[in-house]
Amino acid sequence: MPTFLVEGRLLAMERADLMDVQRAVIEACARLSSQGRAVRYLEGIYVAGDGRHLRLFEAVDEATVRRVNEVTQLPFERIVNVLRLDVPLSTD
Repeated sequence: MPTFLVEGRLLAMERADLMDVQRAVIEACARLSSQGRAVRYLEGIYVAGDGRHLRLFEAVDEATVRRVNEVTQLPFERIVNVLRLDVPLSTD
């Protein structure tokens, strides 16, 4: 499945708030997937200094990722298709 990065801003978030956001995203993904729109939340990164929130998904298409963010009412500035590069375990 393609991988998508969602970029948005969530100002003044504490760890507990971010955990609530993550839980809501995971639940929205599960609901959409059960309706036949395959989507999986991979991870999130919060940059506290500027409130930037990055969310990484695997999904059938961009529209499905957009729907997850609309359902959870999370603000986003853009959604882009990305190539995920996993770090090799070791070259030794």
